[in-house]
Amino acid sequence: MGATSCDSGAVERIGIRELARRARDVVRRVTAGEELEIPATRSLRDIEPAAPLPGKSLSEVLEEMRTEEQW
Repeated sequence: MGATSCDSGAVERIGIRELARRARDVVRRVTAGEELEIPATRSLRDIEPAAPLPGKSLSEVLEEMRTEEQW
């Protein structure tokens, strides 16, 4: 996995296949605040959904992030 530069620094790129294999780990990393780039080379609908994580649902985490976001 390579890194690419953006306004906030280096962002790791995660390929679609790796995302499919390691979805749970990727969600944990993003939930912890890490930024990752996922280049869409094929439809995300082709990826099997990951098993639910214990604790808050992704929807709950996203809702909290939206609430905390400053516009």
